[in-house]
Amino acid sequence: MNKKHLFVFALIALISCFGLAAQGVHEVSSAASFYGTVVEQTSASILVQSSDGQQMLFHIYSDTAMNTDASRLVPGSIVLVGYSGAATRSIPPQATALEIYWEGYAPSSALENVETVRLESIDLYQGMMMVTELSSSMERLVRFDETTTWSFDASTLSTGDVFKVQNNGIFTMSLPPQTFALKIFR
Repeated sequence: MNKKHLFVFALIALISCFGLAAQGVHEVSSAASFYGTVVEQTSASILVQSSDGQQMLFHIYSDTAMNTDASRLVPGSIVLVGYSGAATRSIPPQATALEIYWEGYAPSSALENVETVRLESIDLYQGMMMVTELSSSMERLVRFDETTTWSFDASTLSTGDVFKVQNNGIFTMSLPPQTFALKIFR
């Protein structure tokens, strides 16, 4: 191979590397990785949902390597999480985040059908609760069943508690409108 071909090859390789970096593509040095959107966060963990709907809860510790401040890891953040590959057999699976690459914020459509609500009343046996959606002050009847994912114990809810409901996007034309909760979280 002559010097001209070697130079062209090196130039193409260099341009390819810069092109990938410009697109925000990261690699993790951990054994496994999970890419998705943060749908929930606490001071010590993030719940990440992939584009195919799978979720994993990652615990964050002081030795977790990050390319940003932890305060940016809010719902709507796009992240690549590196972990050892070991996870609990819970739903959702849980793992320790070894490294987190923050890649920006997802378009608002990634968090569709999530409302912040205040509890007015709840009937755990009938699987329904009356809530007021905070941004519009409109009441809704939210139905739930064993397929609804809860991030906390439903029996701890009290009138006036504020939390989030991800519904299925369908409302009845009744008064008050009724919908079904896919997920209920704080």
